Amino acid sequence: MLRAASGLWRVAFVRWEEMHDRPKTGSAMTYMMGAVGAPSVPGAHSLAELNPLQASIPVSPGPGYSPEVVVDTPLPNGNLADFDTRWAMIEEDTLPAFLDLVDNHPDEARDIIGGDMHERIEDQRLGNRIGALAQRFATDWDVHWQW
Repeated sequence: MLRAASGLWRVAFVRWEEMHDRPKTGSAMTYMMGAVGAPSVPGAHSLAELNPLQASIPVSPGPGYSPEVVVDTPLPNGNLADFDTRWAMIEEDTLPAFLDLVDNHPDEARDIIGGDMHERIEDQRLGNRIGALAQRFATDWDVHWQW
């Protein structure tokens, strides 16, 4: 139902696809936007948090065993230029986080919605988030066994 009511949103989503399809740099640019981007809705998660890129290395100590060492990276396993990827984020994470904000923290929601859009944009600029991004890329790695 939400997808059916999304005609206006579809226009914005087409821009992602157009950017992705630019020769040489398009897919890298949209991937990096997903890697460094963060939702401005409190409680919502980035694509990398929802779907981290994983690498697995099979380790075979003997017959009948197939354990792997799995590395979760701070990078996303997907590209925001893909409509279904973006839409799943909206339906499964961003919209529920927004509705939770409105239902359980109405004063904060009112402040955000009524706040200065230019300030929100400025807060999200790469230059203002570079320290947090560097920390995330340096520390948000997880290595574990998968049996």
